[in-house]
Order: sequence, then C-alpha cells, then structure tokens
Amino acid sequence: MVTITGMTKRSYWLSVIAIAAVSVAIGGLFGWFVRGGWTPEWVSAAGVWVGAAGTICAVVAALGIAIRDGRQARASRELDLADRRQRESAQAASVLVQIRGQGGLAFELTNYSDMPIRNLYLEAVSVAWKQETKDNGAPVYRPVEWSMKTTIPSNIRATPMLSAGESHTFYVELDTGMSFLQAHRAIAAYEVEVHLTDIAGRRWRNVNGKVALIREASALDGS
Repeated sequence: MVTITGMTKRSYWLSVIAIAAVSVAIGGLFGWFVRGGWTPEWVSAAGVWVGAAGTICAVVAALGIAIRDGRQARASRELDLADRRQRESAQAASVLVQIRGQGGLAFELTNYSDMPIRNLYLEAVSVAWKQETKDNGAPVYRPVEWSMKTTIPSNIRATPMLSAGESHTFYVELDTGMSFLQAHRAIAAYEVEVHLTDIAGRRWRNVNGKVALIREASALDGS
C-alpha cells in the first residue's frame, strides 16, 4: 500500500490531476445515463462538484507533502545529533588505561587525543577473576575495595590536566584478602572507571575506553 508521505511532489500533483479527470468522467457518465444528456443545470452543478473535489485533493496532497518534509527534516536532525555526539565522545574515548603490575598495581592513563583533558578522577576499580571468567567464557567484572597507595608522594585520585600525548599514573592497592602476588595471579582482567572533562567542558565516564556522557558543559561548573 502506497501512502501519501511516500510519494514525490510530482506524484502528488499527478494524483490530483488523475482524480479530477476521473471525477469528471464519472460525473459525465452519471449525467448522461440519468439525465439522458448533459443539461445546462447538470453542467453547472458538475463544475461546482469537480471544483470541490479538486480542492480537497489539493489540500490532501499539500498536507502529505508537509508531513513528508517534516519527517525528512526530523530524520536529518536526528542524524546530525548522532554525528555530533560521536564526534564529542571521540576525545573522551581517546584516554586509555594501561595496567602495570610490576612492584605494585598501577593504572597509567594516556591522552591520545590532540587536545587536553581536564579533571581526571579515578572513580572505581573492578576485577574479573580467572576462574569465574573461565566458567562463564567471558570476563565478569566485580567491584573490589581499593585505595590509593600512600607510600608514593602526591599519589591522589585526581589530576587536573592531561595534555595531548601526556600520561599520568595512579598507584592503587586492592583489598582482596590476598597478597598482591596471589591476587595478581588470580585476576584475569581489570575494569577501570575514570571521570574526565573534555575540551568543551562536557563531563564523561570512561570505562576501559568506553564512554558515556555524565553531563553537558556548564558555564558555572569548571569540573
């Protein structure tokens, strides 16, 4: 079934002309068979009737064009918004974490974008245990208690800025009830959640390179 909104403008007006022509033909046949000919009264009434039918068809066609154009404009806006969101998230996703386990657990964050990243904050750490990963066929991340390693000066959960290409390392200790070496051998993978602000002031959640928008930029909030 072809709907009005699926037609082109040319199709609309061709439909109007076709309907008007068919209306005249049907009216003419009706007058011929009922009246026995085309009387002046019938011709006058038929003209009014055909004009009304043409007006209705024109209104329907114009409405169909407006609905179609509105849907196309809405679809275009949605595509533009999706494209803008993808571009916006690209910088936040360019901050990647490298896990280091020599002499203690460390998360090295590197800004691989060509613009600075501000206000990075180490939010959460989860681990996937090797045995559970083996049983499930995929990592199952579980939150663990953790803290910043206090024996390293200035080792805090936040750093104000990462310039393009710059790295920063967070040194942490996990509270798993095991020694570092035991835990390191039992853990298959880590999941590190970092909050950060891009160059435009938008706040993002970055979990192993996968990002989600926390909030839009605010002129009153520099975080």
